[in-house]
Amino acid sequence: MRKNILSLHLLLATFMTPVFIMVAISGGLYLVGIKGSTKNTNIEVGREHLIDISSLQLEKDVRKLIVTLGLNIDFEYLKLRGSTIITRPTSREFLKLEVTATGLKLQRKKPDLQSSLIELHKGHGPILFKVYQKLVAVSLIFVMLSGLWMGLTNRVLRRKTILALGFGSLTFLLLALS
Repeated sequence: MRKNILSLHLLLATFMTPVFIMVAISGGLYLVGIKGSTKNTNIEVGREHLIDISSLQLEKDVRKLIVTLGLNIDFEYLKLRGSTIITRPTSREFLKLEVTATGLKLQRKKPDLQSSLIELHKGHGPILFKVYQKLVAVSLIFVMLSGLWMGLTNRVLRRKTILALGFGSLTFLLLALS
């Protein structure tokens, strides 16, 4: 059984390597102030194009507006924030629509690579990528717990495992609660 758990541990860790390299690079760059940028283009929308944010067919209305305006924007779902509609995923070109008293404000947004990676990092990517991220999260829990289990059940590694776990837990608690 130990051999099977070790094999699964190593396979899952290897499977997750690409996403964790992306997370480490994008998150690390973000933390040092390299957050990426988004090219914003305002699009004129006539007063005849209105969107009812409470419409039961809001997604259909937004798609119709995109076609009417001749925009080449594809989206999978919408994110609503008050009177603002954002097409998702935001890891690629997307639209921000603001419903105001004077009409509709529309902005085309095109993220650069770093900004796209941050959006993926935050879970704002395509639906299939979000499913992948959920699988990675479950896999990560298994990899962490199986690694801990293997370290604690190995007589040679037990002391080092306990010390590393204690130091890691203490570091986490001190930094998180400070």
